[in-house]
Amino acid sequence: MRSSGQGHETAGGAGPFFPKSVKRDIMQGSGEMKVRTYTIEDASFERSPDQDCDVFTANLVDERHGAPVTIGYGRYGPNQSLTEKMAVDDVMIVLEGSLQITSDERTDLVGPGGIVHMPKGEAVTIKAMDEGAVTAYVTYPHWREAR
Repeated sequence: MRSSGQGHETAGGAGPFFPKSVKRDIMQGSGEMKVRTYTIEDASFERSPDQDCDVFTANLVDERHGAPVTIGYGRYGPNQSLTEKMAVDDVMIVLEGSLQITSDERTDLVGPGGIVHMPKGEAVTIKAMDEGAVTAYVTYPHWREAR
């Protein structure tokens, strides 16, 4: 079942690792747990707050949904960069393009499939290369509330 902005409910994918009661709740859509899947087509991008560069975010799950984390996509224009002192723990997965990630200790070039963990309190510069980049992210707690 597809619903714009709401993700895709998953019933048949409960798998053998869930207890029968959880599997039943997922399949029947009852209880607190709602399994959802998302694609970039579900994303509605907006300019990253307090940034003048071509860096955009699209939260798909956040505090408005009662989740303890924020999940979304990021889009970086070619050769765009931002420097941020991390207000939250952030895990970012590069999906397309490449990013140069610089902290006090090191600089890494991360391409498709690469995972970056940016701990709360760390000063980080994220710079897209010539082709720009698309990422997926998970933050804890919610980055909008922490700003």
